[in-house]
Amino acid sequence: MSDILELSVKRPGLVGWQSVGALWFPRDRFDEATGEVEIVRYWRPGARAYRFADGDALCFKVAESMSCDRLKPWPLIRQGQTWSSALLEADEISALPLADLWLIRGARVQALNLADGIELQPGQWFDIERYALLETYDCREALPEPVLDAWELQDIRQVLGAVIPAPSAEREAVAKAFKTAGTTSRQASVVTVLAPKVVRAHERLTVSVQTWLLSGLVMLVMLIFYWQDAAGPASTATRRSPLLSEPSAGAGFNPALFLGCLLFIALVMWLVHLPTRWRRQRTRAQTRQGGAAAVAPVPERKRQGQVRPSLWRQWLERMAVASQFNRLLERRQAAYMKRMLEMFESGDIAEALRHAIPLGSDQTWNGRALGTPKRRDQLTVGQARGPAASLKLADGLREHLRQTYRRTFERLDRQGRIEEAVYVLAELLHVHREALDYLEKHQRYQQAAELALTWGLMPAIIVRLLCLADDWQRAVQVARRDRAFADAVLSLQERWPQASERLRIEWAEMLVGQGDWLEAVEVIWPLPKSRERARQWLLSAEAAGGGLAAAALVKRAVLLPDTLEVHEPYLRALRDDPQRGSERADLALALLKVSPATGKVQSMAAAIVHGVLADHSGGHPGLIHKELANLVKLSGDELLRLDMPSGLITQQGLSNLNRVTPVPHWSAPPAGSYALYDAVTLNDEGYLVALGESGAAMVDRLGRLCQRFAVPAQRLVISKNRRVALALVRRDELWRVSKLDLVTGSATDLGVLAMDFFADTFDGVAWTIATRKQVRVVDISKELATLWHVSDLPGPLVHFDSTDIKEQWLIQLADGTFERWSYCLPERRLLSRGAAPKPIRGDISWQFYSFGEYLECWFETPAEDQQELLVNDEKRLRRFRFPEITEDLQPQILSDGQWLLVGFRVSSQRMRWHFMSRLSSQLCAILDWGQDQDVVLRRHGPDWIFTDPHGRLFHVNVTTSRVRSLSIH
Repeated sequence: MSDILELSVKRPGLVGWQSVGALWFPRDRFDEATGEVEIVRYWRPGARAYRFADGDALCFKVAESMSCDRLKPWPLIRQGQTWSSALLEADEISALPLADLWLIRGARVQALNLADGIELQPGQWFDIERYALLETYDCREALPEPVLDAWELQDIRQVLGAVIPAPSAEREAVAKAFKTAGTTSRQASVVTVLAPKVVRAHERLTVSVQTWLLSGLVMLVMLIFYWQDAAGPASTATRRSPLLSEPSAGAGFNPALFLGCLLFIALVMWLVHLPTRWRRQRTRAQTRQGGAAAVAPVPERKRQGQVRPSLWRQWLERMAVASQFNRLLERRQAAYMKRMLEMFESGDIAEALRHAIPLGSDQTWNGRALGTPKRRDQLTVGQARGPAASLKLADGLREHLRQTYRRTFERLDRQGRIEEAVYVLAELLHVHREALDYLEKHQRYQQAAELALTWGLMPAIIVRLLCLADDWQRAVQVARRDRAFADAVLSLQERWPQASERLRIEWAEMLVGQGDWLEAVEVIWPLPKSRERARQWLLSAEAAGGGLAAAALVKRAVLLPDTLEVHEPYLRALRDDPQRGSERADLALALLKVSPATGKVQSMAAAIVHGVLADHSGGHPGLIHKELANLVKLSGDELLRLDMPSGLITQQGLSNLNRVTPVPHWSAPPAGSYALYDAVTLNDEGYLVALGESGAAMVDRLGRLCQRFAVPAQRLVISKNRRVALALVRRDELWRVSKLDLVTGSATDLGVLAMDFFADTFDGVAWTIATRKQVRVVDISKELATLWHVSDLPGPLVHFDSTDIKEQWLIQLADGTFERWSYCLPERRLLSRGAAPKPIRGDISWQFYSFGEYLECWFETPAEDQQELLVNDEKRLRRFRFPEITEDLQPQILSDGQWLLVGFRVSSQRMRWHFMSRLSSQLCAILDWGQDQDVVLRRHGPDWIFTDPHGRLFHVNVTTSRVRSLSIH
């Protein structure tokens, strides 16, 4: 009910500061839309809003002191039980009827009851479709340290049954005392996860020595025996194989002199070995204190490389030759070979295999054997080993052994002794692929898969065998880690179509998870039952807009040409809009990939070819000259093809930054509304920015917010295709990780991780993280499962850099020196490992490690008022002059292969950044920043991005000299 009364009010308005309990928004001043905006602006917790014909009322739960002179709506204060827009006298109140609101306008009073109004729900006014609503994550519950089930080493009896008898107690005692001689060589500090040993067949032929001391004692005993044998009568000659020749002992040997030399060498080696042994024990103790390292569910690839024989072994070999002691060794080794061949000839295969000598091997050679081989109590196939010594065999003898082993394999195959036949192939003949084919022929898929993992064969072979063994978990892990889906699917497609289809679906889901929607559509389209999923993925790609939607249109033209007509308005808008050059370029590139070209594809090429040429000449090159020519040819426009210039099309406004004259001098943009913690470039000239606790957001090239993600973000990790990102925020010692799908606008909380370093780019699936003692690659789509890892580093990791093709690690060793490790991607194979160079001016210089380079910098003053920065990058010493710097300052320096970015504080209110070319040592550009020192600088390829907590973003591309200065509001 609304009553309007005539009443003379002495003070019809409110002035000054009053305890305001409600606000009135008259309709003559605030229409419905404006009133809703103002209600949201003045909203307080617990408030309620009502709508009347003459306006809207906002009632607070608790009155609040406000300045009535500054309020746009009418303030209402409590007068008894009613909210009034004027301060009334007692006689005036008694003359008014009971109501919830009294609105005074001149000499008229309007009385309103809230029950007569319509209660508003301001929460329904907000469009939250673009916001992801997530359950909060309790960071007090950190994810446990990833300790996965290790593969237990399986012997032949566990896998194949009791084919080989158990080793004797005597053999176990001897095995503990005698180790492979090659194990003393220096090994890389990478923990190799051993696969289960499938077909155990033999132990490596090695010398039965554990240390140099034991070797010396054995040599001494054998020397005495040889000396006595040489002094006595010659023994009766025994019948020998025609392929073996027994060397005779030499004369003129002085055992006392040899013994003295040997003892002297032993003493020297013991003194040399003590420091190395002490450092090794210290490193192992530190590793044990650090806790158990995570064990990867998938074994590491077999490492390649050559290990030279140890120094003490080289000395022993030289001493044996000089003293003619090697003749005795050759005699005893020849006798061993004779007995072994007699076993094969007599048909005692079981015993012959225990004495057989392996031929080819990828095991690192560790010098010549200084003893005779020992009989094996147990046969082992696929066991990972370190460097070992070997016998020196003549070519004729080697070929004879090869033929003998081949005949033995054929005999075992005819007898159905599959395990022993595999042993001959794998360990004696060393033909791994043939051994796997033999196991696969007999449908021993599980054993073949385990051997392929142990030997580190091609990933496609491993994935195929794991699929056939129905071990899908590891098959998918290996395929995701090594990108082996394509080859594995093709190898399964003909003979095992069901397994091929299942693996193809896993492949497509991985591509969707990393943002490659169109590639996923192409992968899954051959499966008729899954085409509906492919259509939904295609619709999602089209809904994303930008270059992805343009490329999706080409995919639709190829797979669903009958549905292309409804997209003609989009194609016309794309053709005519001058601001969508990057989308046209993506569309053109997608058209050029189609083979053979259909009529729909040619029509689309004809529609956009003129716009693409205009973009290229206008300084927005999306295609190279050859691609432009192919696009013109694809369009079928013969007149345009004849008009095309024979050379390159001139591009306006594009030049490398080191060629721009005069030197550009830029300034930071004005401050924005949001605090920026990080930023990365996206496709279609957009950006993804981290806003701290306010979340993350996608912005366009003008700085306008396009999409927000309701997850906290301080650091960003972007995928190579720019369609998936990770948002990180620090929580004390942990990092909270969220996955952002930039295509669908969804966010997924992955939990929290403890890490000290991480890669700022990834492939959409595998992401590298590191602590001081361990480096891991986790699968972000599989609950952060470990795909690959390196543990027990020789020292703490102090620096980590990652690019699309390489990872660089810097490790501090126990003695205080640094070691650099370099891994190639995506194979993750160790490329190099070496000591970091020592500084040449360590007293005045400072050092830093950047993208695999160890840089040393210091200042010199060749002139009175001019400073020179000297940078030593291991290849040459470069000098960079800064005329405006007159004193020795501590600059901020970032570097890549071509550019050196140096920042100085030139005044209390200004920071100056210098873009210096490392090739010419010349200043190429200057950027002045404000007083804020918390500038975050990020580089990816030719793009350098500056951000700060005041909402400023500055982006420069050093290849094209394009600059973009934004203020994020």
